[in-house]
Amino acid sequence: MPAEVARAAAARADRLVVDASGEPEVVGAVLPMAWLLRADPEEAGALTGTTPDDVVSALAAPRELHARGPEVVVVQAGAEGDVVAWPDGHLVPAHGPERPVDTTGAGDAFVGVLTGLLARGEDLGTASRLASAAAGHTTGHLGGRPTLTESDLRQHRRA
Repeated sequence: MPAEVARAAAARADRLVVDASGEPEVVGAVLPMAWLLRADPEEAGALTGTTPDDVVSALAAPRELHARGPEVVVVQAGAEGDVVAWPDGHLVPAHGPERPVDTTGAGDAFVGVLTGLLARGEDLGTASRLASAAAGHTTGHLGGRPTLTESDLRQHRRA
């Protein structure tokens, strides 16, 4: 999709959620209108010039990215999970099994559950923890397509 088309579509959104896996030109075009941005380490590196590899380095990316638009920035911090940051705080919810079977779809599960719960009115902390549980639950299955029910996620989060 051309950047100008993405920008025009993004301008019509009430709350824009951007996954940084898209073309860098398109992500850059819609970033100023984004409410939430999610990036893996390589995507965060493409946007900031520094690729995070742990929680400490992942916390640096949101500082720069908030200034470019999104209120909420989620950066994968390698095996440690995701850093969820907003202008006046952050949290690092636990991610999942210590020995994942397959990481396919974990980021998609995180973004989908986080977006759905926030749209439903859940607070950011609870939504982030359940989204992290969804990502962790996903890594415990081959192919990245487990069944994700809210009760499964709440139970997974306690485990």
